[in-house]
Amino acid sequence: MPKRPTRDPYTRPAINTLERLHPELGGKILENRQEHDTLADQMRHVEAVIKMLDPAYNLNRIAVKRRKGNQWFKRGTLYRRALDVLRTATEPMTAPEIAAAVLRAEGVDDVSAQRPELR
Repeated sequence: MPKRPTRDPYTRPAINTLERLHPELGGKILENRQEHDTLADQMRHVEAVIKMLDPAYNLNRIAVKRRKGNQWFKRGTLYRRALDVLRTATEPMTAPEIAAAVLRAEGVDDVSAQRPELR
């Protein structure tokens, strides 16, 4: 008989949602030490609700969600740069052409040397 985290089919969607919320809060804790206490309290509350729904649930199997920032663009600027390139374009452009133009505009010359997976 396979082990199920919970036998009650009505609480499973709630546990799935809380499983997604838990690692996200963990990732935020790693990113922002200033809000550590508040986020840690929220994470403990999520853990408590999971335990209320399923006391036998193993919280250690939930991994922290890690976020890695973009090294060339701040959050929200890439879209605006792409629109700027399209506004100044004289003819239609393909997605790779737009990407190359945006990187050139930011002063990034050789992408393949910095990020080999983008070749």
